[in-house]
Amino acid sequence: MKRQIQVSINNEESVVIDLVGDESVSVDITDPPSSLELCKGQKPFIKIDGLRWRDGEHFHLSWFEKELTVDDCIVIQYKESDELASGTIKEIKYDQPEEKCSFCHKKKSEVDLLISGPTYNYICDACVVLSHNLIQEKIKD
Repeated sequence: MKRQIQVSINNEESVVIDLVGDESVSVDITDPPSSLELCKGQKPFIKIDGLRWRDGEHFHLSWFEKELTVDDCIVIQYKESDELASGTIKEIKYDQPEEKCSFCHKKKSEVDLLISGPTYNYICDACVVLSHNLIQEKIKD
């Protein structure tokens, strides 16, 4: 028996997802705010997606997405079963972008030294020199 999540809408469509140790699953129901110009015309929807961390790689997963209508009945069941799991409709490998200077935006490969700070902030050696020179000028004034 496997741990699974089953999501069905109006007792018609059903998605079954195996819960495995290196994946996370999220069931999200969104009703966009119609008062925002950006969201005008967007309909409520349900989306089932998640993440997988396997062998040092990171993937974004998607199992299901559907527009909702009034009176749709959504059932989410957490269960132990051997039911055949639904396949993903999308698996995208996440490649971490190259780190870059937070000031001049040059990539790590384009500078001699990139110093990391807190919360993913970086400064390159050229910006350190420029900053040092600006500080020295301000001190002289």
